[in-house]
Amino acid sequence: MSVPARTLPDPMVEPERSRPRPEPSTHPRRPGLPARTTAARPTPSTPPQRRARRGSHHAFWIFAGVVVALLVVGVVAVNALVVNMTYQLRGVQEQVRALSDDSEDLQIQVAHRSSPSRVAAWADEHGMILPASEDVVPLAVPGRRDGGRA
Repeated sequence: MSVPARTLPDPMVEPERSRPRPEPSTHPRRPGLPARTTAARPTPSTPPQRRARRGSHHAFWIFAGVVVALLVVGVVAVNALVVNMTYQLRGVQEQVRALSDDSEDLQIQVAHRSSPSRVAAWADEHGMILPASEDVVPLAVPGRRDGGRA
């Protein structure tokens, strides 16, 4: 619950002067004391002193310069590493492209050399002939049905 607000005397109405004033006591009362006091803060034994502004310190500027220089060197080093890796990547890509071309050439050579017409021409050149049909004997090899493949 909240406490009701204080009511102040109306400034338009004359204050009552007929009220007797209390006798002054031996202890002087401070005028204008609030009804409630705020939390008391300890007062420092010495008042705070303002330090004179002396400008910026040389140590701060040296430290700031070193930090900025390190940042610049770091950025340059990272960029150099990126460029180096890019060159290496391009070199590897060129090697892959060259090996891929070689592989295609070798596959074409294998297809050409294993073609039946070329094998027959080579056999004719070396005096080979096809056997007669009665000279061919099919062999039945006992074993697995898949042709012996594991």
